[in-house]
Amino acid sequence: MAHFLQAHSASSKGQVIGDLQVRHAKKLKELKEALANIGENEPLIAVDAMQRLGVDYHFQEEIEAILKKQCTRASGDEGSDELGVVSLRFRLLRQQGYHVTTDAFNKFKNNEEFKVDISGLVGLYEASHLSFPGEETLDEAGRRSDQLLTDWLKNNLDDHQASAVAYSLEYPYHKSLTRFRAKNFLNNFEGKQKWVNVLRELAKLEFNMVESLIRNEVQQDEDQDGNDGSYIACYVNENQGCSDEDARAFVVHRISEEWKFLNKECLSASNPFSASFTKLALNVARMVPLMYDYNSQHSLPSLEENMKSLLSDSFLAQGLSNQRSQA
Repeated sequence: MAHFLQAHSASSKGQVIGDLQVRHAKKLKELKEALANIGENEPLIAVDAMQRLGVDYHFQEEIEAILKKQCTRASGDEGSDELGVVSLRFRLLRQQGYHVTTDAFNKFKNNEEFKVDISGLVGLYEASHLSFPGEETLDEAGRRSDQLLTDWLKNNLDDHQASAVAYSLEYPYHKSLTRFRAKNFLNNFEGKQKWVNVLRELAKLEFNMVESLIRNEVQQDEDQDGNDGSYIACYVNENQGCSDEDARAFVVHRISEEWKFLNKECLSASNPFSASFTKLALNVARMVPLMYDYNSQHSLPSLEENMKSLLSDSFLAQGLSNQRSQA
C-alpha cells in the first residue's frame, strides 16, 4: 500500500511538472512575440525585468539586439537627459561587457534637480556598483545617491516608493543572487502592457519549476558550526588599538575595492571567458555574504531566509487552481 501511494504521488508530481512545462513553453512564445512589438521607450525596462526575474537566458538574442541599439544610441546624439534612463542603460551595457564610460553622468553633476528624482537616484545607486578601479565619478555618484536616498527614506517611510528604495539600498542588484531577489521584484512589477503581463506569468511558472527542483534535490542542510573565522576579528588582533567599528569600515572598503577589480575582469570587453563562466564567477562572490553571515547561534539567518523565500509563498497552488477553474 505504501509503495502504491508513493508511486501515485510521484506520478501526480510528474504530471504537475509536465503541465507546468507545457504552459511555460506557451508563455515563452507569447513573450517573444510581444517583445517584437514593444514600445520605443520600453526595451531597457524589459531587459532589466527579464534579468531580475531570472528568465533572461531564454531571450539572449532578443536582449543582444536591444543592447546593440542602445549602445549606438548612447554613443551618438540620442543620449537621454533622464537620470534613470542614463543609469539603467549604463548598467545594462556594462554588465553585458560593452565598452561604456562614465562620461554620461557628468551632465548630472551639481544639478540640484536630480536630488528629488528618487527613481533616478535608485538607478544611479544601482549603476555605481559596477564601477571599475579609478572611476571616481561613479564612486562619488554611488556615495552621493546612497546618502540622498538614506536621508529621503528617514522622512518618507510612508511613501509608496519607500520599500523599494530600502530594498535596493540593502540588496543592490549587481551584488545579489537573482533567484533570491526575483519574487520581491515580481511583487512590485506592474504595467498594462501586454509584454508585462506575459512576463509576469512566465516568471511565476519559472518559480514553480525551480521550486520543484529544489524540493527534490535539497534534502538536508549542511552541518555548519560557525567556526570559519572572522576577518574583522583577525584584523583587530593584528592591529592593536583598532576598534571593531574601524575594522568593519576597513573590511567594507576592502570588499568594495575588490569588487571593482572583479568587475573590470568580468565585465570588460576584453574578458576572454564565456558569459556562463563569467556569471558563475560573479555568483560565487555574491554567495559569500550569505555563506559567512553567522549569528551568535552559529546559524546563517540570511541564507535560511533566502532559501525559505524559494520554498514558500509558492505560485504553484495558484497555477493549479487556475487550471481547475479552466477545466
